[in-house]
Amino acid sequence: MADQPWDVNAQKNIVDSFSQMIGFPMSHPQEFKEFVQWIKYVGTPSQDEVQKYLSEIKTQMKI
Repeated sequence: MADQPWDVNAQKNIVDSFSQMIGFPMSHPQEFKEFVQWIKYVGTPSQDEVQKYLSEIKTQMKI
């Protein structure tokens, strides 16, 4: 279970992951909203899935 820290501090992990890869959620509200929707849809994504998803967003945003 070590690979799935999402349930424990889900909100903090979501914001931290997004901030590290993309930037502050406030600066990218649309992307952050889609990220949160994606997490709800997937359920409990692994750290790898999250990194992959954020990398794709980053590529699309060209940042």
